[in-house]
Amino acid sequence: MRSWVGFMMVIPFCLLLTACGNESDGQKAVPETHVWQGQVDALEQAKGVEATMQTAADQQRQLLEQQGQ
Repeated sequence: MRSWVGFMMVIPFCLLLTACGNESDGQKAVPETHVWQGQVDALEQAKGVEATMQTAADQQRQLLEQQGQ
């Protein structure tokens, strides 16, 4: 009998939790910014700098190879 009462208490609690969301059409609302947005932006900027440095290093290597021949 106790398990039946416990089960009957869980059902309204679950319904209450599902009713509290503000989602529309079953899709989660994705925030545009978040707590780590500054770190994400810095990481993206660092990736851009890395690509620029790699390109410059490749050009310098080609120049040195052409001068050595």
